[in-house]
Amino acid sequence: MSGNRMLRADSGYSVMELIVVVVITLITTAIAVPLVQNATTTYQMRSAVNAVTGVIQATRFQAISNGYPYRIVFDITKSQYTVLNSPCGYSAPCWAAAKTPAGNPIPAIPFSNSSVQATMSLPGQTSPTSNTLDFKAGGLVVTPAVGAAGSSTPTFSLNLKGLTETITVSTYGSITVTP
Repeated sequence: MSGNRMLRADSGYSVMELIVVVVITLITTAIAVPLVQNATTTYQMRSAVNAVTGVIQATRFQAISNGYPYRIVFDITKSQYTVLNSPCGYSAPCWAAAKTPAGNPIPAIPFSNSSVQATMSLPGQTSPTSNTLDFKAGGLVVTPAVGAAGSSTPTFSLNLKGLTETITVSTYGSITVTP
């Protein structure tokens, strides 16, 4: 009978053991939360960079493929962009929203799906709320506010919670991204 009492007394956890487990859990959580937040911010930045570089490449391809100019208008205040085209040519442009294969206008598209707003600047352009890149039919990249193609290399800076990515577009659409 005394053996049974000892088994009952030994079963379960002591308060000290429970406190140690709780402290270890709190320390692990305190280490993990900033890492997860940093990974989320990095993912959101990569998403915005991929959206901007992807639309630049796709729009340049459309200009070459269709044989008439295309334009990307970046709306900084809303962190989105709109794709336009000009079937009338570049000398007398008639800019209109580019259309989907079904014939519907392509709406403004956000840089990323996150609720965090990215900012962007383009040297040589004076508007704090809007920046534009034009793509001629031959694939030449033009920044209308700067002037002729090749007079300035378009450089975008995307900033998000302390992270900065710089996107540089060459005159013929080569894109370089640097952290």
